[in-house]
Amino acid sequence: MERTLGAMLPRQPTVHQQQARACGVRWRRSHHTLPVTGLHVTRGGLQAAALVVSCSLDRTAKLHSLAGQGDLLAAAQLPCAATCVALDAGEHAMYVGGADGAVYEFSLVGEVPAQQPQDLLGAAAGAGAAGLLEAGGATLRPCAVMAAQSRAVTALSVSVDGELLVSGES
Repeated sequence: MERTLGAMLPRQPTVHQQQARACGVRWRRSHHTLPVTGLHVTRGGLQAAALVVSCSLDRTAKLHSLAGQGDLLAAAQLPCAATCVALDAGEHAMYVGGADGAVYEFSLVGEVPAQQPQDLLGAAAGAGAAGLLEAGGATLRPCAVMAAQSRAVTALSVSVDGELLVSGES
């Protein structure tokens, strides 16, 4: 007798299926002026201090809290369109992929060194140096720029231990 996958699966909904049915849109905020190109959600849920990071073609990356009203905590500006975003597991660093092939690193803890990478200064037309954007919260300044690709960075992922950053291009 041949068994199909459907016959082997439980007929009663699992806990995960029940929770998925109860889920709905919980956050619908952008604060971006052009299309959003990347999202990253941290652990924690709505009652804990979960974070949402978004990036956009408007050359910004924005950090929001899911607690309360989804307040804007911090923002950063890049010298080019932001194409993807990732955080390390400890939520200490944010990595933003750029249309220029670079990966921009922003520290989410402590102070950023006063000496900014030279290629960031004055790169964002009309916005001063990259990373200098006034927001409802903090202003994030880049602490490193990595020339990752020859084309736009379209995917970023950080290993669980934070030791490896992997990027993909278009």
